[in-house]
Amino acid sequence: MKTPKADPSSIGNILLRMKLVTQEQLDAITDEQRSMREDLLMGNLMVAKGWITKEQLELALAAQQGMRTGGRNGQALAVAELSLAHSRNGKEQRERVVMKGAAVEQAFMMRLAGTRRA
Repeated sequence: MKTPKADPSSIGNILLRMKLVTQEQLDAITDEQRSMREDLLMGNLMVAKGWITKEQLELALAAQQGMRTGGRNGQALAVAELSLAHSRNGKEQRERVVMKGAAVEQAFMMRLAGTRRA
C-alpha cells in the first residue's frame, strides 16, 4: 500500500493540491491518525477539526474516485477545483482553474495525437 505522500490520489494529497489544507495540517493529521486506535478516515478528521467542510471533502472524494478509476489525474482534479471555485464564487480562482483545465486537455490531446502517429 502506498503511503499518503507517495500516492497522488490519497485524499490528503488531493486536499493539499486543492489548497484546502497546508502541508503542516496534513502532517499533523497523518500523525494523529496513526496514533489513534480507531480507524478514522483522514477526511472525516479534517471535517471534525473544522479545517474543511463536508462539501469540500465530497469534492475531493469525487476527484479521488476519478483519479483512481478514470486514469486522468489532472482532469479529475481540475473538475474538483472548478467546482470548488464556483462554490467560493471567486472570479480569479475560476479563471485560473479553467486555464489549468484547458492545459490538461491540451496535453491529453497532444499525447493522444502522438500515440496515433506512432
